[in-house]
Amino acid sequence: NLKQLAPEVVIQIQRVLILQLSEIDVVGQSFKAHVYVEGCIVGGAKDDKLSQPANTMTKDASCAWPVVPSALWYLENQMVFANSTELDVREAKVLVAGQDLVLIKRVYGTFSQPMELQRFPVDSQDLKIVMEVHCDKYGPFPV
Repeated sequence: NLKQLAPEVVIQIQRVLILQLSEIDVVGQSFKAHVYVEGCIVGGAKDDKLSQPANTMTKDASCAWPVVPSALWYLENQMVFANSTELDVREAKVLVAGQDLVLIKRVYGTFSQPMELQRFPVDSQDLKIVMEVHCDKYGPFPV
């Protein structure tokens, strides 16, 4: 009798805004930014376990792992900024919008970025912010 994994959660990233960019450090190969990320779980508000208001795990004996995480758990624990060296989470919340769950994360941080300086001082830089979700599609909490 094989138990199922928790249902796959699809988080659609709807908006990523760089609210402020500051302190580009070519020597330290880093920059600071204030970032806003908004995602949506379509139909997520209909799922009692996913729409729990806290960062929590709800028991579910029918799953291979006997718990199912809330949307806030994904947002606070699994959505990370891989190239940040310092990070201050200013806001992390889940809102109900009709039948959907809207995930909002706002951070201020320092991000590492290798910079090409061959044409200095008339160079230009591509600055990247890398966001990852640390849940495997085939793991216990697929995303």
